[in-house]
Amino acid sequence: MGAGDREGLERLLRYCARPALSLERLRETQDGRYAYELKYPRLGRTHMVLTPTELRGAAALSARAVWGAVCT
Repeated sequence: MGAGDREGLERLLRYCARPALSLERLRETQDGRYAYELKYPRLGRTHMVLTPTELRGAAALSARAVWGAVCT
């Protein structure tokens, strides 16, 4: 990105401001776990079912991957 590339800077900031996980695809199950609908099914699975602790870890890893790619 060039020094005067305002459109590129805006795209980068919008990308970084996105949440790590889509809340529209996240549902709490009756047993207190969370089902996250995958955007694209993988190995026949359409959802990941996570405990609250696993969900926090997944969000942290996702955010770290985005910021690590942008900041390095």
